[in-house]
Amino acid sequence: MSVKKFALALTLGLSLVSLNAHADYSQDYEKCLEATNGVTADMLNCMTLEEERQDAMLNVYYKQLMRGLDPEHANLLKEAQRAWIKYRDARVNLAGYDGGSMAVLNVGSINLEMLVKRVDELKQMCDNYL
Repeated sequence: MSVKKFALALTLGLSLVSLNAHADYSQDYEKCLEATNGVTADMLNCMTLEEERQDAMLNVYYKQLMRGLDPEHANLLKEAQRAWIKYRDARVNLAGYDGGSMAVLNVGSINLEMLVKRVDELKQMCDNYL
């Protein structure tokens, strides 16, 4: 492994650990990452499982909001969610622009980070508006 690739892997690994400290990732995700020993395929598996958990939570909060908001505000939420999805997809595509072996981890970590933040936003909306 070249020095550049090692440095990138180390940076990404540290960023994943620091993201865990500041976001609402599940404890299962944290345990899963700790058990990977830096193996890319295992890290990707952890990310995929966490994305599934977070996506399920996103859908719970989104549906609660759609049921609880008046029609005008529900429509605004729908528009905002569609815009967020477009932004997320564009951001994730940009993250993988350079390709390379680390691009897949970079893309996965950015997608997961954005998903966790969106779940938190929707949860806060539920807490504030319902």
